[in-house]
Amino acid sequence: MTDRESLLAAVLDTPGDDTVRLVLSDYLQEHDEPALGRFIRAGVIAARFRDLDGTQDPDYHAVQAAIAAVCSVFGRGGLAMRQVYRIAALWLLSITLPGSGAEKQPVPPKAEQDPIRTRLKTRFKTEYTKVDRSATVALAVKLVERAAEEKENHATRYVMLTEATILAARGGEIDIAVRAARRIDQDFSDPDLKDLLATAFAENYGGKDRLDDFRALAIRELSRPTIPADQALLAREWLDAAKLIRTDSRLPALRRARFLLCEAMSSPELKGLVRTEGEKVCQEATAEIEKADAKAGRFTLYEGKWVIKYENKYTHVYVIKADGSLAFDRSISPDGTPSVKKDEQMAKLVRRGVVVLISFADGKLVERFSLDGEKLVVERFDPASLYPKSPNNRGEGVREK
Repeated sequence: MTDRESLLAAVLDTPGDDTVRLVLSDYLQEHDEPALGRFIRAGVIAARFRDLDGTQDPDYHAVQAAIAAVCSVFGRGGLAMRQVYRIAALWLLSITLPGSGAEKQPVPPKAEQDPIRTRLKTRFKTEYTKVDRSATVALAVKLVERAAEEKENHATRYVMLTEATILAARGGEIDIAVRAARRIDQDFSDPDLKDLLATAFAENYGGKDRLDDFRALAIRELSRPTIPADQALLAREWLDAAKLIRTDSRLPALRRARFLLCEAMSSPELKGLVRTEGEKVCQEATAEIEKADAKAGRFTLYEGKWVIKYENKYTHVYVIKADGSLAFDRSISPDGTPSVKKDEQMAKLVRRGVVVLISFADGKLVERFSLDGEKLVVERFDPASLYPKSPNNRGEGVREK
């Protein structure tokens, strides 16, 4: 074992000992790894502000700047460098997560959780036994919604949210799993939450032998990154995870990376090479997901409830499932009057090469779908004889969360 490996092992074995970290920091700075050394030293100092208001302390701003600078260096590095970064981030992010300000509830005791979980699995027995991905995700969404209604029953809310986290991960919806876990983090003081989320990731996207990698991702997800550069960095972490997964299990990781990149690029703050790289990676991820979906007859990037506003001032609400089935929820006229077009109520997406189409009213009109980041772009051909060159109406849709 090299000196570097010995010092790193000592840090992992004694996570509460700052002296060992500072020794490792000095060693790295003296042996051609100054960025990682500065990163670890900045983290030791940052730990002082875990339970304090450090916003007026110049040391606080200095270490945050140091951490951000080193993160940007690691973000541009190769896969091996980012794997080293995960080890440091696993500790650093755990001590610098901001508090919510509101008083959190303790985790309900297991004896209180177990009967609630049993009742849930009995109440939703049909949904729990389905192997269908969309049914699993639908149940996760339902539990998140029900949990919001259990404001005073903390144990029921906690169990519903933990079950939603596990089910959403099983169904390949990392976004829903993360949102459920963040609600737990918002309401409960749960020291094991990152392990719950990491285990859900590992069991569904890559194996328990990579639990540490997924724990680092769980910690970063729970930190709620909102700065575009941080979102792009987290997206790269998910892309690195996807590269190590050799089956279709990689698709949820790719979808999460794509979602985060789209979020980051929606902000004008993301500029220059970072934006250019993000756009390229997003296109590559989209192409790989679409290729896998086309082979399996799926439309996962189009899945969800979409609110589409057209140039003629009408609004359509579509609900699209992963299998491509579309329910026309309602149409809203320019004066706000809702209606349902019976001849357009149900339809199914089809692919014509790389083009995604939907036809309504027994083929009398056609719409062509495409994606622009997280927006659904719709071109309407009414009558269908105008296809493919002359759409007479266009719209853009956003997905309801």
